[in-house]
Amino acid sequence: ILDFSKIEAGRMELEEQLFDLRECIESAFDLVAARATEKGIDLAYLLDNNVPSFVISDSTRLRQILLNLLSNSLKFTSTGEVVLSVSVENSLLVNDEVIGLRFAVRDTGIGIPKDRKEQLFRSFSQIDASTTQKYGGTGLGLAISKRLSELMGGSMWVESEGIPGKGSTFYFTIQTRLSTNPAPIFMNTKQPVLSGRRVLIVDDNATDPYILMRQVQSWGMIPQETADPRQVLTWIREGQDYDVGLLDMQM
Repeated sequence: ILDFSKIEAGRMELEEQLFDLRECIESAFDLVAARATEKGIDLAYLLDNNVPSFVISDSTRLRQILLNLLSNSLKFTSTGEVVLSVSVENSLLVNDEVIGLRFAVRDTGIGIPKDRKEQLFRSFSQIDASTTQKYGGTGLGLAISKRLSELMGGSMWVESEGIPGKGSTFYFTIQTRLSTNPAPIFMNTKQPVLSGRRVLIVDDNATDPYILMRQVQSWGMIPQETADPRQVLTWIREGQDYDVGLLDMQM
C-alpha cells in the first residue's frame, strides 16, 4: 500500500547501483522456492548469452517486480513449471552505455481470458470475484509492478490463450546502464578442461534439459539428452561412453 501511494503521488525514487543480475534473480527465486517445492512445481531461469553480468539500476525494485510475477505464477499454477527468461531488448537500446532488458515469466497455470487481460494491471483488480475468493490477494501486485517497470524506462504486458494448463507469460522491460566490471570467472565460456567431454542429461521436464544443453554446449561439451531412463540403459549396453551424467533425482 505504501509503495502504491508513493507511485500515485509521484514520490517513488529509484536508486542507481551496480549489481550482479544473476544474484538479483536468484535472490527472488530463493524467496519462492519453498512454495514451489511444496506444490511440486519446477522453477528455472535462463539468461541469453548477450545479457550482461553486471548492470546499473535499482536492484531492489527489479527484485520486487520479479517476486510479484513469480509469486503470482506460482499461486495460479498447480502442476508443471514456472520459467523466467531474460534477453536484451533492442527496442530500448539508447547507446553503448544504456540497454534494455526483457524479462518473461512463463507458467503452466490456469491462464487468463483474453477479454480480462487488461484489467489485471488495474489497481485493486483481479480476473473476477471467484478468483479473489479462491486465491486471495489485494490486486495491487501487478499494478505496482507495471508502474515500476514504467518508472524504470520500460513496460509490462501479458500473453495468454486463456486455456488451463497452457498458462500465461508475463513480460516486462526495463532500461539499465552497462558496467565495465568483467564477468565472474565461473561464467567464462572458455573451459578447456570440459571441451570435448561427453555429458549425459536425463530429465523428464521439458525446460531443464534445454537450459542444461545450452550451458554445456557453451563450454564446448557434447551433450546427449533423453527423458526416458530406459533409453539410457540401451545406450550404456551399446557401449556409449560419458564423462559426466546429470540426472534428475526425482525420476
